[in-house]
Amino acid sequence: MAKSKLFMATVAAIMLTTVVRVYAKTTVEAKSTTIEQMVNANQLPDAVKKLKSDYKFNDPAGLKELRRFSLEVLRRGLDESDPYEKCYAASALGANGDQESAKILEAAFVSPDPGLKMAAVDGLGDMGNGIAAASLQRLYHSADAYGKRLLVQGLGQVNDPQAISLLETAATESDNDTRLIAIEALGRLHQSEALPQLHKMLLTEQTPYNQIMVAHSLLLLGDNSGTDLLIKAMRESSNVDYRAAAIMALGDARDAKVAGELKKMLADPELEVRMAAAAALTHYGDAEGLPVLHTAMESQESRVRNEVSQLLEHVDYNVAKSVIMASLNSPDQQVRMAGVHALGVSGGDAAIEPLMGLLQGSTDPIMRADIAWALGKIGSPKVIDPLLGLVVESDPAVRYTAAEGLARTANHLLAHQPTAPTQSASKSDS
Repeated sequence: MAKSKLFMATVAAIMLTTVVRVYAKTTVEAKSTTIEQMVNANQLPDAVKKLKSDYKFNDPAGLKELRRFSLEVLRRGLDESDPYEKCYAASALGANGDQESAKILEAAFVSPDPGLKMAAVDGLGDMGNGIAAASLQRLYHSADAYGKRLLVQGLGQVNDPQAISLLETAATESDNDTRLIAIEALGRLHQSEALPQLHKMLLTEQTPYNQIMVAHSLLLLGDNSGTDLLIKAMRESSNVDYRAAAIMALGDARDAKVAGELKKMLADPELEVRMAAAAALTHYGDAEGLPVLHTAMESQESRVRNEVSQLLEHVDYNVAKSVIMASLNSPDQQVRMAGVHALGVSGGDAAIEPLMGLLQGSTDPIMRADIAWALGKIGSPKVIDPLLGLVVESDPAVRYTAAEGLARTANHLLAHQPTAPTQSASKSDS
């Protein structure tokens, strides 16, 4: 009889444990389903509130739920009537492994609208994976000269063997612009197998600008065989654009003798040359030219402000931080957006506070979307709450950019989680 009671007690304990496990599993699934239903019902504020209530984002389970929520928001973007928003959502989903999203971008590329073609290529480039490389390769072989130029720009963002092979082919095209874009991309993707072809092109390219681009790509691959050519172009070319391009290329030479040559250019009569020299010198830890950039940001000429905004993406952040921070207060939106971009790429956690300050002072959806992008690039735990605040906004550009930033952040944090097992993220389970 005692054995029978013991057996019955054991069975009861097993059944109770099973019920608890099933209940816990069902509870977690119910949370996921409820949040998904809220997103699909366009009740984003409620979905965010429940997400923050039910999950913590300092361990894998909470981060996975955050990622799931973000992708669900992005899937709603595929139903947008605006084709540009649809492309953005498709790109973000494709970056997270969605095979079908690339087809949406391929379809957008065959549109007669040049702007939509560019949006499709940008989307595939931002995906940056093998799925995108395959799509770009398919489109390239049937595209006209203009389409090929666009597609090569996209390929320059995709570090995949398929992309590298096609870029090497594009670098031999008869169309000069296509060749130039491919040459630059081969350098920026840091593919050393491109060195023999670039060495050959340094000898065969006839136009000075092409030679500058080839020499720059070689520098990016750690090869300084084109440095003397760049110095000569900087000193002697009668074309201001060529001189500025040579100077920006020399910023990547990391050669002490080059720094002295660049410093001389700060006294050049051409403002474009002085600005390029100021930006290039930051890569040598030299801040002497920063006043040139500060003054250019305050110029009355929109052309000058446009040029300096482009340079902000090519300065060393640690040296030029004062310029980048000053750009946030510029009355010129393009300058402000360039500063936001630079903060997102290089500013780290210290950039969050100034970005949030700019966010609070701006009602412009384009600027708010740019800030969401920058926060997503930073990708630290501290950006999750601000991005959850932005993902509920009514403007699609802000909402989907924030959702993409949340997915990017969740992926980044999951990839850097400790390998040891962690407790469940569900607050009700703790």
